[in-house]
Amino acid sequence: MLDKLTKRIRSFVAKIKEDRKNYNKANENCKAIIASNYFSCYKGVTVLKTAFKSSFSFGFIGLSKKHQDINTIKHEYGHRLQLEKMGFFRYLFSVACPSVTINILARMKKLPYDYYSYPWEKEADELGGVLGRRCTAPTLPDDGYKSYFGLIKLFFKKRKL
Repeated sequence: MLDKLTKRIRSFVAKIKEDRKNYNKANENCKAIIASNYFSCYKGVTVLKTAFKSSFSFGFIGLSKKHQDINTIKHEYGHRLQLEKMGFFRYLFSVACPSVTINILARMKKLPYDYYSYPWEKEADELGGVLGRRCTAPTLPDDGYKSYFGLIKLFFKKRKL
């Protein structure tokens, strides 16, 4: 039992050392991020691997270990650029809260439009340099997002089939 624990600890420490050795603040290679064990950097932004189902960006990039791909890294970097451009509070209320909300609604199958068709998500794609997004609704209809309250009301609608 103790032997297994010792091996796990040694493996963990070895992976941390490997990430530390490979850490490059100027890195622009998404494949290097995917190859990292726990942390890396993309264009000066720290990237931490997480056990969450979704990736996120809020000053750093939290990259889901379950969904690691180049477009995700670039998209989350685009969110980081939005944060820098908007400032903390504007980003929080104009991007972060609505983004989390539509993520939850999408998982509940209650989101009426493609996740990446919402304006803050499209902008993150553009700023981050995402190519070939799988967006099914290239232009969000006029009624797609009038207010955050409009998104909240979707929680109470019947489930989308």
